[in-house]
Amino acid sequence: MDLAVPIWKRVLETEPTNTEALAGLARAAALKGDSTLATMYLDKLRAINPKDPQIARIEKINPLAAPGKDKLAWQGPAEDRAHRVLSPEEAAYQSLHTNRIAEAESRFRAILKRQPNDASALAGMGYVRLQQQNYTAAIGFLERAKQKRPGDQAVTEALETARFRFIVSEGNRSLAAGDAATAEKRFRSALELRRESPEALAGLGETLLARNDPGAAVPMFERAIAAQPAMQSGWRGLVFALIEANYVRRKYLELYMLSKQPPGNGPAESSSRRR
Repeated sequence: MDLAVPIWKRVLETEPTNTEALAGLARAAALKGDSTLATMYLDKLRAINPKDPQIARIEKINPLAAPGKDKLAWQGPAEDRAHRVLSPEEAAYQSLHTNRIAEAESRFRAILKRQPNDASALAGMGYVRLQQQNYTAAIGFLERAKQKRPGDQAVTEALETARFRFIVSEGNRSLAAGDAATAEKRFRSALELRRESPEALAGLGETLLARNDPGAAVPMFERAIAAQPAMQSGWRGLVFALIEANYVRRKYLELYMLSKQPPGNGPAESSSRRR
């Protein structure tokens, strides 16, 4: 799935007039051949800025998205659209949209070889690296894209996602290596970016269990499950934490009761007296 599309949709939820998000969604729909959806986003874009240069580029991808066009009026042979020569950028994003990641990477690399500071290609490489889970490289490309397009909310959201995913992956790596102290720092840092992330909450819960603090782990797993009820690892962690927490409480209670017994009344001595 193209990572940019859900990001643009989230942007529109908070900023319905964001032209970059509208153009991105229109382009994604046009590349998929969904003229109706592309037209809807383009109409919104035209209402905000009829002179936006992205409109013409998207109309070239799918002529049906142009004003006054509809599927019934379009009588051109199908091969006209299928074999239309795409620009290098369009071809790269089409590869990304159809999950041909290696091909998309190759195309974006070719663009950047000719134009090292091309903002769209830099962002595209950032999306590619996110798909490949190479978060360090994704951050690098997206930071460069953001420098070129500081107002592009889609790039900003993708950069935040890359940073979050990097921190969580570092937390998981530290936990697997037995470094619970570092893992806890990483997961808490991730939660500063996304307070109710199920993955970060569950990761912190597992870390607290590793640090022999099941009582503190319980609310982490509970929050993770509240955010994602079908999270099996969250439920497993919660059950284990509750069992461990109850065991610890029982042990503390036993030790407390023993400390209150008069000298000579311990379990072992009482047993010897009965003999």
